Amino acid sequence: MQNIFDDPVDCKRILREICLLRKLQHPLIIELVEIIKPSDPDNFTDLYVVLEYAESDLKKLLKSTLFLEPNQI
Repeated sequence: MQNIFDDPVDCKRILREICLLRKLQHPLIIELVEIIKPSDPDNFTDLYVVLEYAESDLKKLLKSTLFLEPNQI
């Protein structure tokens, strides 16, 4: 995630989602594997988050014209 502090609202959302992902454990929720520590913790703008591999991208699925099967939903 680049320039995470540019928009305070987005920054809060990112932090909230990271906190939720760390707590949630379910087969249908992607797992947060790791957060890469910045080389300079006092001065950074990008955050690197390692997530479990997903076969597809939710944004692409939502924009596609394909109908989702019940098991995909």
